[in-house]
Amino acid sequence: ANRIETFLQNFWFRVKPGGYVAVHSTLTNSLSREWLEKMRALARNGGKNEDGTMGEYGVFEIMSFMEPHKLFQNSFTIFQRRDQHPIDSKEYKEPVLTKYP
Repeated sequence: ANRIETFLQNFWFRVKPGGYVAVHSTLTNSLSREWLEKMRALARNGGKNEDGTMGEYGVFEIMSFMEPHKLFQNSFTIFQRRDQHPIDSKEYKEPVLTKYP
């Protein structure tokens, strides 16, 4: 889990708003699961730490999946960056491509 956290801390600023990062073995590995629970708490709190300050990842969405057909690396989590990018300052919003459903 420490390696995952270090990787994400070093890589996250490169992810543009709306971009995704996928991480394997987050649900079924005890060390990764502990880290994932911290990230879930951050996501639920709008990217803010317990003291109300903005966390280093900003605003993000999170979704986890089980892969029961696999024996190893049988889960993964996808993170989507939602806040403004520190380099180009663009906030992410999904584009509207059609007028009618």
